[in-house]
Amino acid sequence: ISIAFPIEYAGASEILMVYSTVLIMVFFQSLNNKLLILHNLQHLIMYRVLASLLLNFVLNLYLIPKYGLIGAAYATVLSEASIIFSYWLTQPTKDIFWFQLNALNPFNNPLFIRLIKE
Repeated sequence: ISIAFPIEYAGASEILMVYSTVLIMVFFQSLNNKLLILHNLQHLIMYRVLASLLLNFVLNLYLIPKYGLIGAAYATVLSEASIIFSYWLTQPTKDIFWFQLNALNPFNNPLFIRLIKE
């Protein structure tokens, strides 16, 4: 971050580092939406987005007064992560959750797959 931005933005580097983790979630959201449509569960997309917006609003109300701008970044990351973990909560979408975790297993290590399913 210090290489890409001038010294005037040095104070924003911590916020950008936290907020950049959203990129991982965005990768999963694109895949998840396609999988939901393939499984004829596209109605869940709206519910999860609305739940994430509500969670983000509540987290911002709590975290911004306490932590400032970094609190807003954490609220965004946590609300996006909640969408990913919500796939584990319902039976029709549990397979999608395991697909997501398996995407983090680039070498297709069977031990990793066994550990996450236990």
